[in-house]
Amino acid sequence: MTTTDDVASLTTVTIPQRRVVRERSVRRGRLGVAVALMAVCALGAVALFGYVSRTQPYLAVGRDVSVGAQITAATW
Repeated sequence: MTTTDDVASLTTVTIPQRRVVRERSVRRGRLGVAVALMAVCALGAVALFGYVSRTQPYLAVGRDVSVGAQITAATW
């Protein structure tokens, strides 16, 4: 068993401090480029969706009709 005299006679050991890891700072330039890129992509998506979803007028026929045939009211 150790006594208080034994504890006092022990050599002291210094414990090295941990290195402090600095926090990463967000660079404003990169953040601005990221926001601008997202805005350009969003505008591109809207333009592409508008182009793809554009509909053309058409006539739906319930019978078989040959291509190029002229449809009139008399043929029905």
